[in-house]
Amino acid sequence: MQNRRHNLFSFLCLFVLAFVFQGNAQSPTSSPYSRFGLGDFAPNKVFAQSAALGGSGIALKNDTLLPLFINPTNPASYTGMRLATFEVGLNTIFNKYSTTTSTSQGNNTSFNYLALAFPIRQNMGACIGVMPASSVGYKITETSDIENIGSVTELYEGDGGINNLFIGISGAPFGKSYRKFLSSHSLKELRDSGKVDIVRKKMFVKRWLSSLSIGANGHYYFGTINNTSRVIYPTQSNFFNTAQRYQTQVKDFTGSFGIQNTFTIDYVSAGKDTSKTSPTYGQKKRRDLKQNIEISWGYTYSMNNDLRAYYSNFAYTFLYKGNGINEYIRDTVNFVEDMRTNITLPTMHGIGLSIRKGNKLNIVADYEMQLWSGFKYLNEKAQFADMKRISFGAEYIPNKLTNTKGSYWKKIQYRIGGKYNDGKLLINDQRVNEYGITVGLGLPVGMNRALNTFNIAAEFGKVGNKDLVEHNYIQVKLGFTFNDRWFIKYKYD
Repeated sequence: MQNRRHNLFSFLCLFVLAFVFQGNAQSPTSSPYSRFGLGDFAPNKVFAQSAALGGSGIALKNDTLLPLFINPTNPASYTGMRLATFEVGLNTIFNKYSTTTSTSQGNNTSFNYLALAFPIRQNMGACIGVMPASSVGYKITETSDIENIGSVTELYEGDGGINNLFIGISGAPFGKSYRKFLSSHSLKELRDSGKVDIVRKKMFVKRWLSSLSIGANGHYYFGTINNTSRVIYPTQSNFFNTAQRYQTQVKDFTGSFGIQNTFTIDYVSAGKDTSKTSPTYGQKKRRDLKQNIEISWGYTYSMNNDLRAYYSNFAYTFLYKGNGINEYIRDTVNFVEDMRTNITLPTMHGIGLSIRKGNKLNIVADYEMQLWSGFKYLNEKAQFADMKRISFGAEYIPNKLTNTKGSYWKKIQYRIGGKYNDGKLLINDQRVNEYGITVGLGLPVGMNRALNTFNIAAEFGKVGNKDLVEHNYIQVKLGFTFNDRWFIKYKYD
């Protein structure tokens, strides 16, 4: 009991430290495309397990065996939490940016997520966590020669982002219907009457209803985005350099919702019973499967709320002082501070499919439509278009139940996937699309290897093209999942 209290206290400390780390950590991105809108905006960022599956998670849910995992992509998945589950993750990305004339490289390491999910009661679960929703980090320099002026340098810089503190809850409104039916008098009467087909149909419907889960996430978005643009005249002494600093602060709430449901196939048809002496003569026979097949589907919806934001703008002329780095402000051109504005988020709809065979193989796929044409930033419509995202993946575990000597490799979770989106940004009438392939492992760790997992996901992808900026990257996500029995009242301590 003392150890569990210590674990809970440790989580609360980590949760507080996550805010501090998030505010001071290196930016998760250095992409020039983060200059537009809210930057690299992805409110439903996935944890390491889903990342290795191409980012698929809408229909992903826990099975009946440990270890458990957290899937914030679809809040309906929290219903499957049977133990308190804690997850923390880090992200490292290696970047290569290329145009038709130049190439640059760099890397970024950042905090990725921190979350705790736990059961509230039977068929109900909850989750609380924090992760970045938007990241801005870029530095772009353009130099040109203008007649009668000479060399002109344009410098664009940005940093910051928006964080997502989320709290979710889910439940199965008909979660007890299947168990109640199994112990009901009506089932006994149907079996006694020999109506096997009717029994099977009713059991299928009751099991389907029992697996229906509905959930919701409440999101509190908070953070600051800074954008600065400068025009510099390095060869002219009678021209003042100019600069504009934009700052946007976001502090508001929004929500997302999800549904998950499962069809279980535990037998296949084996023709009709042709034995005239059999009590089931003329009825369909069945052959039980050694490994059940579960077909799950999911749906998610993210609201297009107006987020309350505060906008500041400082425009001025300046000279470089001394070492050519420090700015000496000559005159203020414009100054606006904490002006109230709204940011309209895009509506997002997603559907997902999962096909699981026993405890070994799970194949998942997602399709999502993000309606960015309705996105508004600082009361102006940016150049955004509706985006389609598809992803798919597969997870294979040789033998999740084995406990024999030398069986460690059979309990490892092997993952692979891929993803594609046609891009939400429109630049020079070109879409900035993205595609990638993913691989990953789930490694059992600790004294009780059934409860703790170290997840590794690697993604190899490309964004855009060389006519704009081609971004090739290798992204590595590291996540640790810890399962334990918390929040249980013991009779003896």
